[in-house]
Order: sequence, then structure tokens, then C-alpha cells
Amino acid sequence: MKAAYIEETGGPEKIIVGELPDPSPGAGEVLVQVGAASV
Repeated sequence: MKAAYIEETGGPEKIIVGELPDPSPGAGEVLVQVGAASV
């Protein structure tokens, strides 16, 4: 999945946009597909 994430503290230049593995829900959890999000 495409994601924006940080690996270290700092300013906006530390935000990484890249691919992460799709999460797998555990027992008693659900996986919700989000079509769009905004901050």
C-alpha cells in the first residue's frame, strides 16, 4: 500500500512517501479499506 510515514524526528522533509506491505488483521480485528483521506 502507498503510505506517508516518518522514520526519524524532524521537519516535513523527513516525511517519506513510499510502499509498505499490506497489513494483516489479527484475531478479533478487521481490516478497513480507505478510498481517500486528508489531513
